[in-house]
Amino acid sequence: MNLKIKKIIAKISRSIISDYDVIFISGGTTTQELAKLLTGELEITVFTNAINILLEIYKNNNLNIKFVGGDFRRKTLSTIGIESIEFIKKYDFDKCF
Repeated sequence: MNLKIKKIIAKISRSIISDYDVIFISGGTTTQELAKLLTGELEITVFTNAINILLEIYKNNNLNIKFVGGDFRRKTLSTIGIESIEFIKKYDFDKCF
């Protein structure tokens, strides 16, 4: 998929995120484009299992960030496995990407 389409998808996705949402963002280049748009005064909690997403959002002090641990998968720069699943099961998400 080309970058232009990924940015359109990210922009549409961003438009449905509201203050105080609890969201999950998985790894990938389309979701990375979404992460780039999580700036400014938006107050949300972001869960992610992906380093590329974490690197996009960590500087935004308004975001409450939860990094999901587990077995590291180099190919996708993300965590996977039973530890990841057990951690995620503890929470309810308003939106997942």
